Amino acid sequence: MDEQSILKQRAITQDQSVESLDETVIERISESRHEAGLELTHRGRPIELTSDEPIGTGGSKEVYSAKIGNEHYALAIPASDIDVPSVIKEKWEIVLREPENTEQLKRLGFYTNDLLRTEVVQINGTDFPAVVMHRFEDLPFEVRDSKNRSSSTGQTEIFPGAANPANIPDRLRHITAEVKSLLQNGVRIGLDSFNLCVIKGEPHLYFNDLGTARFQPFTEEDYRHYVNVYSNAAAWALINGCTETEYQQVKDYLDERILAKLIKEAVAGSVQAGMANGRETAERKTRKPRVEVAMMDLPVPVSEILASAPAIATKVRREYHGNTIDYEVIDGEKIKEHFPALYEFTAGEIKHYAEMQWGGPLELLHDKASVNINIVGPGGQQGLHTDRNKVTVLYYLDTPLGGDLEYSSPDGKSTIKVRAEKSKIVVILGADELAHRVTPVEPNSPCKRTALVVSMQPPGESYDIDARDEFLYTEQQVSTPPKGILIDNPEN
Repeated sequence: MDEQSILKQRAITQDQSVESLDETVIERISESRHEAGLELTHRGRPIELTSDEPIGTGGSKEVYSAKIGNEHYALAIPASDIDVPSVIKEKWEIVLREPENTEQLKRLGFYTNDLLRTEVVQINGTDFPAVVMHRFEDLPFEVRDSKNRSSSTGQTEIFPGAANPANIPDRLRHITAEVKSLLQNGVRIGLDSFNLCVIKGEPHLYFNDLGTARFQPFTEEDYRHYVNVYSNAAAWALINGCTETEYQQVKDYLDERILAKLIKEAVAGSVQAGMANGRETAERKTRKPRVEVAMMDLPVPVSEILASAPAIATKVRREYHGNTIDYEVIDGEKIKEHFPALYEFTAGEIKHYAEMQWGGPLELLHDKASVNINIVGPGGQQGLHTDRNKVTVLYYLDTPLGGDLEYSSPDGKSTIKVRAEKSKIVVILGADELAHRVTPVEPNSPCKRTALVVSMQPPGESYDIDARDEFLYTEQQVSTPPKGILIDNPEN
């Protein structure tokens, strides 16, 4: 029996995998990796890693090129830079949904990894449900990874002979059909699931990292929103799918906005495509507030930021009608001065990501409020409030205990909590309407809650400056906070 047959025979279900997760076991594995490195076995036989370095990393997992028996695979295990067992457990429960969700997309006719299953391996002698898949290089088509170009395969040009108005629609025909199929089948996936593959010289969408995928028919309002989101995500995957040489040839006259518009027109039809800018703005204003969550790698040295941030932060503590704001803040002017690479990435990639979610252009607020770093220590919190701007992005630089984002569900009947964890990006759309707070950081938290906060507004829309700035960035006494800054605690 070959190794793939053995894997298929021994694969375990999602429910079995989740049941096997235990925080004590996870803690033992985590400690052993820090003390003794990484040793993997399968059915008593060593798993040979092609390299000690993973071929891919993210907020949840590390993926290694591994030889299991006589066959090569990609093997995913939890990321080693997460030390809190409860966080690892929560994140891995999502990863363990990937095989089932991937199979569902495959049944719907989408391109995914043709092998993705859960398999018990031993990490430093302890059983753990890992995820086994084919490496990109072993798939029967070229894959262009949107998040990690170094793992992409193949050199086929996406726009052979250079892109021009005549051939662009033809090169988009499969992608627009696949976006339309996502909408028709009620497939709800994150932007980081969109990648590109090339099959017989033609570009198609390729999907992975599907742990958070959901399958539910779209309402009319959902459909309008996801047409924008998926069109932008597909355009992003298409541009990132170009080789560096090809990208240099087309970048001056072919950008993501042009491609997204073409995809949207083809998918949504003449009514959606002919929508005027004024109507789009009106829709954005009446759209219900919501929160979108994903994972994103930050290409700047986070450890240096964490080490130097407290020395340049301003301490702010306010209390009002039983509500509290207690944190340290580094404003946008200081970030520009001390962390210019971080500011540049935020004003580029993070802003662009938020625009994709919003469905239109956004502008950073004035310098001081544009990009902040908020630091909340043990016992600290930020009381219930609304923001002055439409769109707020949070990016967590570490994983504390507590310090979570909390807000009310759309029906107001329950409270939704988003755990604060390193590399998680949270986009609050309608932040000026959606009341939210930061829960207290636990006294025994291994670190402070340090988060990047990016504030944006649609072009031409006003917002309060002076009163908010005095309240948020100074230690001056303020008798009454600006409207919305601290909503009265209903229990007081």
